[in-house]
Amino acid sequence: MKKSENNLAVIRNFILHLTHCSHPMDSDDPNFKEQITFTPEIMYRVADEYIEEDHVDGKDNPEDHIVTYGAESSYVHEDCDKDYDEHVVVVADFGEEVGTKTCATIEGIENLDAINNLLEFIKNPEY
Repeated sequence: MKKSENNLAVIRNFILHLTHCSHPMDSDDPNFKEQITFTPEIMYRVADEYIEEDHVDGKDNPEDHIVTYGAESSYVHEDCDKDYDEHVVVVADFGEEVGTKTCATIEGIENLDAINNLLEFIKNPEY
């Protein structure tokens, strides 16, 4: 699925949540052409409710946090006393509840910039 298709699905689900009316491609809902009026205040409130209660990525959902990745020197957190040769540590940040976990260690600190550039490219291909 493309991001645009996923975004459209989320918007359609919100419209269904707001109006209780299905898209005609999905059903033969007789109320599809009935006019409904909402104030911006109502729409914002319903949007907040939708995210809190109904949306798949809603609040308090364990999958709500977007995992971020980074690379740092082993001297930053793992080997503060510098007892061993410095190396690159690739970490994943899973949010406050889970915390940060090490994904990989790579010998040679000279790779740090290249690994961070790779992680940035993966996150944002237009980089």
